[in-house]
Amino acid sequence: MKEITSRFVRRIGSARRVGSPVLFLGRNASSIALIHDHLYERTPYVAGWKLQQQLLRERMNRIRAGIHFSDRILMFEHDATYTLGRGAKEEYLSFELSENDRSILCRKNGKRLSLQAAEQGFDDCFISAPNGVPILRVERGGEVTFHGPGQIVCYPLFDLTKDPFKKDLHWYLRAIEEVVIKVLARYNIEGTRDDINSGVFVGTNKICAIGLSSSRWMTTHGFALNINCDLKYFDTSIIMPCGLEGRGVTSVQRLLGKRIEMNQVADTILDCMEEVFQIDTEYK
Repeated sequence: MKEITSRFVRRIGSARRVGSPVLFLGRNASSIALIHDHLYERTPYVAGWKLQQQLLRERMNRIRAGIHFSDRILMFEHDATYTLGRGAKEEYLSFELSENDRSILCRKNGKRLSLQAAEQGFDDCFISAPNGVPILRVERGGEVTFHGPGQIVCYPLFDLTKDPFKKDLHWYLRAIEEVVIKVLARYNIEGTRDDINSGVFVGTNKICAIGLSSSRWMTTHGFALNINCDLKYFDTSIIMPCGLEGRGVTSVQRLLGKRIEMNQVADTILDCMEEVFQIDTEYK
């Protein structure tokens, strides 16, 4: 397994293996988020989703028992997958669906991904797009989007009832957008919000999709930032990305004209999350 280089190595000027202790001054244990960095390998979407749900379940059990459970930040590069949010419209899939496909993806009576389905191989809760990429419905907010190679998909698992957070999902969404805007600014890219739609845009093109979920103010899901991804996966003959007609999709690579090191961007994301949320982070 390839070792991940922590940004703390650069800060203190001496080598440190991943997972070794880091001293934090002026914070308590509740404001330290543990990083689960999986960017050293491609991770199937369902495996990343399953880890989120397992950590959420463990956190709920610990809370009931009065035991502290640290916030987490999960970072993945997924295999190619399309997902629909819990209320996403099937009509934003641009190809013709069979009756069986509709029954699987239907908002009201379809088959949303569950832990039981994930354990059993999830064969009965997905369909395949014309390009062979699986499509699943999950419990996050938002419309249809893509997760896949060349993207950093980040899932913050935060307890919004605790300082320094707020019990306000609108505030949390805007804070996530601010993180991404600050990350892009480090690469001299001007990211902006949209008055109506969530996510981050460069001009009229979307560069980062955001889809969130919360259970008792415990967050799951997060954002997908396009770094070096193949934009053919967003072709409007397959999906209308995030349900946005008349908008395009872009990536850091397309804007800068060169490939960007994913781990470098991951470090920048963590730096900006620390700044925006006023937390510290430590590798798990």
